[in-house]
Amino acid sequence: MTRLHLVDYPSSSSSPVVSADAVGIAPAGSRCRPGDRRQTVRLGSEPTVVEFVRAAADAGLGVDQAVAIVAEHHLVLTDADALNLPRTQTRSQLSTAARSAHTQLPLSPAAAAYLRELGTRSISRVPNAAVMVAFPARLIERMPPCVVATTLDPAAITEALAWERAAVLAGRTMSEWAMFVLLASVGR
Repeated sequence: MTRLHLVDYPSSSSSPVVSADAVGIAPAGSRCRPGDRRQTVRLGSEPTVVEFVRAAADAGLGVDQAVAIVAEHHLVLTDADALNLPRTQTRSQLSTAARSAHTQLPLSPAAAAYLRELGTRSISRVPNAAVMVAFPARLIERMPPCVVATTLDPAAITEALAWERAAVLAGRTMSEWAMFVLLASVGR
């Protein structure tokens, strides 16, 4: 049984957030992939996290979006490594596929809105305290909350964003899209 813990904020006007050990819906204002259930994950306030948050803002991504797509990008590369696929070749194949991605099925209104907003937000405030993010519950099994912050590479944001856009156009998660692209290349 999952225990719910509420994280209280100093301001009485702010809403409590469900902690990382309980499934919850993304907090209001959090932009995420339609249908994703989220868990709140604390990243901390280390310089590497602050650098990542600033890079995400520069790319027009909210921190929740950036953390989710970069973490899934990391998992895609980890999967490719487990399959003994050369990382350079994997990244090249997926980036090439992302550049030529197009809609394969009509997008739902929610998916279309998510796609339109990816990388287009104007972020003016970068938190200077510990960062709390709404992280996809579907990734928690493969990446426990204590590991998330270790995968946040600012240099991966642009590539992860391109892969996420291609995945949305294909009606898939980034992991699903990547494996289909890589499997298709094996048959050639």
